[in-house]
Amino acid sequence: MIGLISATAAGAAARDRLAAAWPDRTRVYEGPVGDAVRAAFAQCEQLVCFLATGAVVRLVAPLLSGKASDPGVVCVDEGGRFAVSLVGGHAGGANELALRVGSRWVPSRW
Repeated sequence: MIGLISATAAGAAARDRLAAAWPDRTRVYEGPVGDAVRAAFAQCEQLVCFLATGAVVRLVAPLLSGKASDPGVVCVDEGGRFAVSLVGGHAGGANELALRVGSRWVPSRW
């Protein structure tokens, strides 16, 4: 399962478009962002955060336990211009997820 998290209205709109594109593979986490990140980190194999990369770094840093066990984490900007593999690039599949999420932003693929 891929956890989807956002903090702003624009991020939520992008998050919801991705959730609609991948309904059987994603779960939307709402509420306070810190709580959402902690819950998704514990429950999902991967996370896509529609948040600033620096904010996600601060939120996931205390949760990291090991390269082989941490979920893959991808950050996407609100404009959908960039998808960055942040944690778990290889073992967590974040590199591949960032490529797949990035391809979702091409308007003709929505």
